[in-house]
Amino acid sequence: RRCGRPTSEELEHYPFTGYFHGYDSEVRNCWDLHCGANTETPDEDCFDGKMLCQHGAADGMVTAAWACAKSMSQQAPKDYMPFVLCTAFKYFSVTSESAFDDVISSCAVTFSAENLLTCSKGEEGKQLLQAEARATVPHPGIPYVVIDGELLETTNCVSCQDGIMVKVCQAWRAKGHEDSEACKGIFGLL
Repeated sequence: RRCGRPTSEELEHYPFTGYFHGYDSEVRNCWDLHCGANTETPDEDCFDGKMLCQHGAADGMVTAAWACAKSMSQQAPKDYMPFVLCTAFKYFSVTSESAFDDVISSCAVTFSAENLLTCSKGEEGKQLLQAEARATVPHPGIPYVVIDGELLETTNCVSCQDGIMVKVCQAWRAKGHEDSEACKGIFGLL
């Protein structure tokens, strides 16, 4: 593999949850160059070997479930985002495969839990997760925030007047949407 991969010894310490200490941003940058969103023809070996997620196996499992929900809803955020939010709130309880099953089942209100679990653990989930990986634009780090195609340069203050949340709420409002409870709070309307 051109970009390098974690050694077998590092993979022995691949966590179920938590930060994968074998993660290397230089490997990710190399992968972006050869396999990422800006690559017209990705290398054939982009997804060879075990898929590794920066925050452990739970990260990959939950992200695959999100990709499955997104696909099952025909990419409609109003349909899949409640599931994403529910699983995000319960993310730290995903400490085993059975805990993952429980979280997915409890959050699958508008989806079939069985279909979500089958998708996220199977070939379809793997393919959807790979598509999400390929669609991720190269970025120097996180948070990396793009609002309506514009990169938000300053992300070090979430709720300042020019912070991430204000910018998101302004963009949402500019599209004619009603303010969420969070945006009402930010704009001092509560």
